[in-house]
Amino acid sequence: MAEETVLFKARITSIDSLRGIALFGILLVNILSYFYPVAYMDPAVWRKGFPFHFIYIFIDITAQASFYPVFSFLFGFGAAVSAERFLHEGKSFPLFFAKRLIILSVFGVIHAFLIWSGDILIHYSLFGFAFLLFYKWEGKFLLLTGAALYIIPFFLTGLLMAISADNPVNAGAAMARKALNIYQTGTFEQITMMRIKEWQVMNNAESFIFLFLSIFPFLLIGAGFAKLRWIHAPDQYKNLLGKLAVISLFAGLILKLLPYATVSNSFTEFIQDQFGGPLLSMFYITGAALALQQNAGSKLSCLLAAAGKMSLSNYLLQSFVCTILSYSYGLGLYGRMTLAECLGAAAIIFSLQLGASFLWIQRYYLGPLEYVWRFASYGKRPFMKKRRL
Repeated sequence: MAEETVLFKARITSIDSLRGIALFGILLVNILSYFYPVAYMDPAVWRKGFPFHFIYIFIDITAQASFYPVFSFLFGFGAAVSAERFLHEGKSFPLFFAKRLIILSVFGVIHAFLIWSGDILIHYSLFGFAFLLFYKWEGKFLLLTGAALYIIPFFLTGLLMAISADNPVNAGAAMARKALNIYQTGTFEQITMMRIKEWQVMNNAESFIFLFLSIFPFLLIGAGFAKLRWIHAPDQYKNLLGKLAVISLFAGLILKLLPYATVSNSFTEFIQDQFGGPLLSMFYITGAALALQQNAGSKLSCLLAAAGKMSLSNYLLQSFVCTILSYSYGLGLYGRMTLAECLGAAAIIFSLQLGASFLWIQRYYLGPLEYVWRFASYGKRPFMKKRRL
């Protein structure tokens, strides 16, 4: 029993630290969307010149399409751990999980329509219901199903794109101008209507299927890792995790560099994001598991773990702070910051989140939104304030 308790605590620390790493990666990717209409613009329009071109390349290679799989993996990992606990205690996991997903969707709706249109929580809550069909499966079947569900459709899509690969067309210039005008000078009501319109544009039937195939397989893979306990005890699976880290790093970087090493078109960019991104995600997951095991008590690990324990609060706080800086009802910096300034803003915001999260977790067990989520899920008030010794 003592050994199981130690493993459980170690797992929580490493997983929370990985959540902290993913929070910075997500911010690094989203920071451009907070300050630019990147959904409608050809990046070449605003990434020209030194050092902006190289800053964009750095973000594109290290972060773009590599951190939403990490969060999806962690979501599935946590769901599988909860399922095993509920099954062990003889309680209904589907009822509990469905309640948590519904509450998560409420957070997502508030985020998408009142803060920032690029919300991902709504999709996690919807796709999470599909996990209820798989939560009793064995780990190896979850891994194989997740891998097949991702690789097969995107491999076939890639083949079709290879036949008709062309240069991306900038078809959203009008929407880019509209976004710049409204976010820079519009009222809160106008900005809210713009957020709703953008969310509707980005979440049609086609994109919903694409997002499901992009996110749900990693939820299954994360659940498979949890059931096989590969991250519970990194020392025991050190060789396996090490091989996965090395292979995924080199393969991921090769595919990530494809548009820069060959020609940039719809096919190479598709391969870069849909295959290079997830491979690099696997390096972040396995490499972090090994590194955090070796440096479990380090200051950086503790800071990351504190931020990870408050991942929901920190994720929404990032959007709130950045939109206050960006939109007209705040400082109105939308479209006015350079890429270097965006990168600097991301570094400052996350550094402040690390420090604030560490101070908060020293005093409280849960982040503020985590407290609300757990309270609503369990129907009883959880312990919040830690006792001082």
